[in-house]
Amino acid sequence: MKKIYVVLVLCLAAISSIQAQRKAGVAHPVKQFKKTFGLVTNGIQAGGCDTVNYPFPSDWNLALYGLGAPNSGFVSGTNSTGDRQKADSFDLSFTNDGFITGTAVYFAIANSSNPANLSKSVYFRVFSDSSATPSTEIGTPDSLPLSAIKTDVDSGFISSITFTNPIALPASKKFYVSVDFSNLSYDDGDSLAIVSTTDGDLPADSGQAWEQWGDGTWHSFQEGENQNVTLVILPFVSTTTGACSILPVKLISFDAARKNKDALINWKVAAESNMKGYQLEKADNNNNYKPVTFIQAHNDYKNNLYSYTDANAFANASTIQYRLKQIDNDGKVQYSKIVSLKAGAAINNIVFANPFNGSLRLQLNLANASKISINIYDMKGNLVGSEKPAMYSASSNSIEVKSAARLNSGMYILKVNAGDEQLNYKIIKQ
Repeated sequence: MKKIYVVLVLCLAAISSIQAQRKAGVAHPVKQFKKTFGLVTNGIQAGGCDTVNYPFPSDWNLALYGLGAPNSGFVSGTNSTGDRQKADSFDLSFTNDGFITGTAVYFAIANSSNPANLSKSVYFRVFSDSSATPSTEIGTPDSLPLSAIKTDVDSGFISSITFTNPIALPASKKFYVSVDFSNLSYDDGDSLAIVSTTDGDLPADSGQAWEQWGDGTWHSFQEGENQNVTLVILPFVSTTTGACSILPVKLISFDAARKNKDALINWKVAAESNMKGYQLEKADNNNNYKPVTFIQAHNDYKNNLYSYTDANAFANASTIQYRLKQIDNDGKVQYSKIVSLKAGAAINNIVFANPFNGSLRLQLNLANASKISINIYDMKGNLVGSEKPAMYSASSNSIEVKSAARLNSGMYILKVNAGDEQLNYKIIKQ
């Protein structure tokens, strides 16, 4: 029952050769996701909370495969063979983690030619391990409507879901996280597909991907697809049930800019659901935050932009800080990053994707026209990238640091100078 498949979509790296049993296919670019997802920690380990396999391991080159026959669907999603679920296996026996609180999944495609089908549910399940095969389902499955996943894909986001109740890992700490799309029908126009690693990139027999066929039996991709891959399913795991603070909203950006004596604060979110709203808080350079305003959430799964003008913001201090308190209807709270403004600062704010791929793109908001220099250093202090100093105008400027494209995956220090003013950031190249 092995399936012949073909490369449909490539991302981050090209496949230079295709094995003999595959048919040649057309390559289309996968949307690169714009922002991290779900966690106050931005998907990076902090305290008792972690996102497995994120940031992506350096040997991951991502792809999406379609079955070889025309109009037959996707290896890692809906297809004409009637596959029900796709899953990844995990072994956390070497960690202190004891719970899974949710998961992120990188979908490349989510749609239906029948608009009514967008209300169908896609379930996320967790299974225990028995003899290196998915076994008993543990915990209660949670779901997202296909429409919500489509919104993520259209916006360039990785989808994420918070489980209603954290699930205790089995004693072995070996488990499987699946995407169950058995409600969807490829023949009825429903399409859903998960990004995977590129076949052949991983060491022999190290692939983690599994699938449940139409007859209910489980098979590894190595058996069923003749593929050695891992699906981009990224569980949120923790040491306790309360270690991960995950909200049903994705904060795309949060920034502030000085406008004369006022401060203009903007934040953009995606996929709101079950959110109460947002409390903007301010500190006059003393770490004593006080509420400024509260704005109710729209809760419509769309991308929404919120704005607030803090009039005469610098009345009590020449330096001020803002943060956003995000509150859901269940009482969970999550804080944004802190943004600072100075009454006389040249740089109002800088916005950029972190982690990033390729070159580094900055959106730089200046209070006055200024000469800007940009340098990137490795963690040993060596200069590894720079942008030639240049004059930039007041208001918003888009700057591409092309030298960042040559950097290897890893962590670096970004330094942006405007006269005597310098801003430093830790950045991650994927």
